[in-house]
Amino acid sequence: MARFGAPAVPPVDEFGSDEQGDDEAELSVSVSQRQLLQEVWGPECGEESNYLRDFMAQLRRKLEPEPSRPQYFITEPGMGYRFAPPTS
Repeated sequence: MARFGAPAVPPVDEFGSDEQGDDEAELSVSVSQRQLLQEVWGPECGEESNYLRDFMAQLRRKLEPEPSRPQYFITEPGMGYRFAPPTS
C-alpha cells in the first residue's frame, strides 16, 4: 500500500546484493559502544552508555520477536553490540 499517494515500491536489499545465500558471517556486524554513541549522538557522547542501553532496549521491543531473548541485536560483553540479521 502506498503512503501519501506515492507509488508502492518493493523493498530494497539493504546489503546491496541480489544473490541469495550470502554467508551469514559477512552480514553479522559487531560495533563498539563508543563507536555507536559517537556515530548516532555525536563525538561528544562517547561515554554516555545509558543512552545506548535505552535505545537498544527500544529497538529490541520494536523489532525482536522476544525482546528479553534478543536474536538480532546482541550484546557483546566488553565490546558493544552485534547485529545478526534474520536467516531465511
